[in-house]
Amino acid sequence: MENIRKQLLDEFCGKTLESYREHCQKAHIKEDPKTIITYLIDQDIIKPVTVRHYTICREYEVLLPSMDYKKSKTVRLLAERYNLSERSVWAVVKSIENKKKT
Repeated sequence: MENIRKQLLDEFCGKTLESYREHCQKAHIKEDPKTIITYLIDQDIIKPVTVRHYTICREYEVLLPSMDYKKSKTVRLLAERYNLSERSVWAVVKSIENKKKT
């Protein structure tokens, strides 16, 4: 089972990289980490919700200490910054806290 999973991942990586390189050649753009991430998002391989959750998680962890560890204040700032409801940001924050517990 593990062997099949590795084979699938290797195939995915190879095909995705091949497709990305073709895209770069056609669009006359340089291959670099930023363009591959943009490519993965544009191809819907990385979903917008994943981008949003990841960004909020990282920003929350960075901002919390500078906000005197006040969660509500940090959530409010992130909601304003990314034009989201505070409830949406709280949901992401709760998922962070739940992951840390396990």
